[in-house]
Amino acid sequence: MLAYNIATDIENTAQKILDEKQKSMKETREINKKINKNMIIGIIKEDLIEIAIIKDEKLQIKALKNLINETARLYTQPSTKKPIRTKKRVYSAKNRSNNRRSF
Repeated sequence: MLAYNIATDIENTAQKILDEKQKSMKETREINKKINKNMIIGIIKEDLIEIAIIKDEKLQIKALKNLINETARLYTQPSTKKPIRTKKRVYSAKNRSNNRRSF
């Protein structure tokens, strides 16, 4: 549970950094970028133990900031344009008059 809370906190901080970078970039179209949570969890598994082993507090903070900056680069661009699904009419094969639109 603690690791999940740390991952969520790092994700939120990285998302803020990504949003600030996106605002500063001059793009004509808006692209929604979201941080990839699965990648963050994988990186935290590797790096969190190494950060905990470091005894100097300043080096721990520096390593944690590097971890946050590294996770800010792991983003995905979710697609917002999905085709609208229309239901196809299911025709009964039993009676031919059912297959016609009007009688």
